[in-house]
Amino acid sequence: ANMIMDISGRAKIDKMTNEIQIIKSRVLAKRIVKRLWESNRRNNLHLFGTRIHYPKGQSVRQLVKEFFSLGLYDENSFKPKEYNEPYSENIGEKFSGKVLSGLKVNNIKNTNILKITFSSPNADEARRIANLVANTYIDFDRERSRENARRSVAFLDSLVYSKREEIEIIEKEIREFKLNNN
Repeated sequence: ANMIMDISGRAKIDKMTNEIQIIKSRVLAKRIVKRLWESNRRNNLHLFGTRIHYPKGQSVRQLVKEFFSLGLYDENSFKPKEYNEPYSENIGEKFSGKVLSGLKVNNIKNTNILKITFSSPNADEARRIANLVANTYIDFDRERSRENARRSVAFLDSLVYSKREEIEIIEKEIREFKLNNN
């Protein structure tokens, strides 16, 4: 059955699907939020609401709003937020959904290449976050590989230890047998 799966390419497709799911996971999104939060761009990102997108014609709209509201329009009510607190799990939870909603990951057909895109009103922010997603995934994958290697080494060490004990017991029995039968 494994041979048939390998011939059909299904195993390759499943692996790529798994990798896409990891990239789209909340765990990875929280790591991305943490990296962005701890960067010097924290208070200049649409993702956190610390940067406001002003479409073309915004100054004309503002004048019209001031005119029709008879001076009651307050432009300060539309100021971007500013965050000064350190990263916490609550912040990760709060913004990881925004990361996931702007994130798109596709497998390029007949390859092992994943295309990562991020949607943002600012092209530079979208590029930075897409690259950060890729780098965070690479780091996450390395950590996962190291942990698997550590577990494998620990398992093999325990196996060697138990076999060494078995060998010592058998050697002891052989010595006793030779002493009793010589």
